[in-house]
Amino acid sequence: MTEMSPVRLFVRLPYRDHAACVGEPPEVFFPERGDWQAVEAALSVCARCPVREECLEDNLNETDGIVGGTSAKERRRLRKERAKAHGYNRVQDMPYSLRGVVTPIPHGTAAGAKAHRRRGEELCRRCREAENVRRLERAERAS
Repeated sequence: MTEMSPVRLFVRLPYRDHAACVGEPPEVFFPERGDWQAVEAALSVCARCPVREECLEDNLNETDGIVGGTSAKERRRLRKERAKAHGYNRVQDMPYSLRGVVTPIPHGTAAGAKAHRRRGEELCRRCREAENVRRLERAERAS
């Protein structure tokens, strides 16, 4: 069984509160190869999900399991179609913004503050504090 990366587990996106998979054990969505009954069980959860499209878009680059009502093979095909639709020969040539990649913000760091600004978001408390500490350290080094 494959586990999702720890970073992805801690990213809390608003749509997830409304997902049909809330409360389902994660192993339901990572069936063994060839276990078609388990695949059908996972797909049936996704089929009744009101936020399936958001889930698929957020997890388009997930390489294992059933996500957004699709298998890893189906998501590979979707990534290739998206690349061709944008005029790229390979998915790797596409900018991240077109790939559907949602990069988690490293909260509590200066890099997190920069990521918030890039996205046009207001800085969270932890990132604002980290940025203030960084400014003070730079000012001390300069003097």
